[in-house]
Amino acid sequence: MKQQWIHLLQLLSLSAQRTLPDPSGRKRGREGRRRRRTATTSSPHQDVGEGSDAAVDKNSDSSSEYISPLRRPKSLMEDKITSSGDVVQVYNSDPAAVDAYHKDFFKYQKKLARLQELPTLKKCKCAANITDWHDLKKKNTVLDVAESVLSLSSSHDGKEISGCSGVIIEWVEFHRSTIVVTSSQIICTKRSLGDWEDNNVYVPNAKVTAHLLDGTTSELTLLCFSKHYDISFFELMGGSNLQVTSLEPELEFGSEACVLARDKDLGLICRRTTVKALDPMDHQKNHYLFIGGSIPESCTGGALTDFNRNVLGMVVNVLPTTAFIPSSLILGCLRLWQKFKKLARPHLGLKLRTVEFLDISHLDQLSRNFKIRSGLIVGKVSSGSYAERNGIRVGDIIFSCQGEIVSTISQFEGILLDICAKQFEEGNGLNSKLDVELGVFNVRKPARRMVTLSVELSDWMEAFN
Repeated sequence: MKQQWIHLLQLLSLSAQRTLPDPSGRKRGREGRRRRRTATTSSPHQDVGEGSDAAVDKNSDSSSEYISPLRRPKSLMEDKITSSGDVVQVYNSDPAAVDAYHKDFFKYQKKLARLQELPTLKKCKCAANITDWHDLKKKNTVLDVAESVLSLSSSHDGKEISGCSGVIIEWVEFHRSTIVVTSSQIICTKRSLGDWEDNNVYVPNAKVTAHLLDGTTSELTLLCFSKHYDISFFELMGGSNLQVTSLEPELEFGSEACVLARDKDLGLICRRTTVKALDPMDHQKNHYLFIGGSIPESCTGGALTDFNRNVLGMVVNVLPTTAFIPSSLILGCLRLWQKFKKLARPHLGLKLRTVEFLDISHLDQLSRNFKIRSGLIVGKVSSGSYAERNGIRVGDIIFSCQGEIVSTISQFEGILLDICAKQFEEGNGLNSKLDVELGVFNVRKPARRMVTLSVELSDWMEAFN
């Protein structure tokens, strides 16, 4: 009788292990399910969860499968009921449990680190970035301009020169290409401490690479560069799918703006700032304008944008302040090169300041005593220059250039570029002489007079003695 029962149990066991076909053609049964589950949980990409939670192989082609949720391993602290009926927590010191916990916690930390690299969860490296903006309209307009900002790198003879940003400013239909503006520092292997020292070394044949937003790279072709203005233009071929931004030649001092640049990994650097009514320091060029705050070095060549999708200028990281070159000068240089294939500037030998940037008490005094509220103050005169020979002295005020009233240095530099264009139209080339007429007010006498300077047209950086 006992043997009959054993034989019956064996038959039932064999029956339970069989797999029966179902209408869909699939096999069912505990063993089949167990094998599929085992194959899944033994995946090398298994993630840690509680209980039977397991990850789906990330190499699977099924769109209906999901990665397991992130869960911390079960704590080693356990509830225990004391003899008095109280519930207390005790530490499970079992070596096997402790070892399993540490292994699971290590896997948990690895998965957490992977999740934190997702674009939606990754923390921005840049402080004061656009994540703290509550004006969504401004945030979106800034992001539109950011599509035109690239990361650039340069090298020469196998050695790295510089890394900075660049801005796509124009589409050239004939060549099916775009024009990128950046700082001339991208091809400068040696830079002077002062902007008025003519000791910079440039390598126009340097290899300059644009790192595009889709992760690809493209080598740029140098069109031209200005040593004095620190502006370079490059051509990017095949850029029909790239975003082109607009340069805005007019700007308002005191207005809110935003610096946009990219680091070497294409990460967006964004700084809200204000256009300051400040003059350059003694070692800085006349045409620099300034913004508040500091920026990383890679921001050089980046865009200073308003909140109407317009670029107000190109940012330059000059110590100890943050400067930008206004779009009016960028456009002036670009049009000059496009028409004549060369850039130049009259060298006047003057360091200038802006009357309107003076504090209000000084402006009040100039207004009361001389009826002057605008113009350019002569800060220094280069020794032996035509300006010095013609009696222009420190403290004088330049109120006009070529018969046009001037109130800002950007306006003044724009007139000088127009003078260059006229000279080129008349067939004059580089290093030729030309006359520049200045209206000068002497606050010592006081008196107004017209001064004509016979100066040189040059594409070199203006040095100062």
